[in-house]
Amino acid sequence: MQENLKRSRPKKKSVARSKLDPVQRFKQRRAQREPFQPPNWSSWSKRQAEIDTSIAKTLSSAAKSSAKLAVIAEKKIVALERLAEFQRLAANNQIMCTNVEVLNEVAREYLMLQKRRIIRDLRQQEQEIESAQAVTMAMDPELISLAEKDADAPSVALEEELEGV
Repeated sequence: MQENLKRSRPKKKSVARSKLDPVQRFKQRRAQREPFQPPNWSSWSKRQAEIDTSIAKTLSSAAKSSAKLAVIAEKKIVALERLAEFQRLAANNQIMCTNVEVLNEVAREYLMLQKRRIIRDLRQQEQEIESAQAVTMAMDPELISLAEKDADAPSVALEEELEGV
């Protein structure tokens, strides 16, 4: 089988090499080429003009795109600056809200303390009045009857005012 495969392959033909030196071979190859013809300058300049126009259009388009990108970048910068300003204001508002909450709490505590102090002062004054009345009543029984009349007097005057209304 191997022998059949070997036989079915075509034999390679040996390529005859010329015994020319490299300079001669170069000259021979050059002679086989078509002779150089100068370019048709009118078609060449027309093509060059088309290329230049295409390049100019491309550059113009790139400049427009670049200008658009610059405008977009500027808008984004302005938007980021606004965002930063809004975030700064929001942070300030949050701080102010926190400060207001703290101030409200401090004010509430202060009012509670004031209320307690006023209540304490009123109780103290009430006790002083009661002790002064007790001392006064203990001194003179006639004053006791006057004190009872005075105690009734405000309520009588109040009743008279209410009846007049």
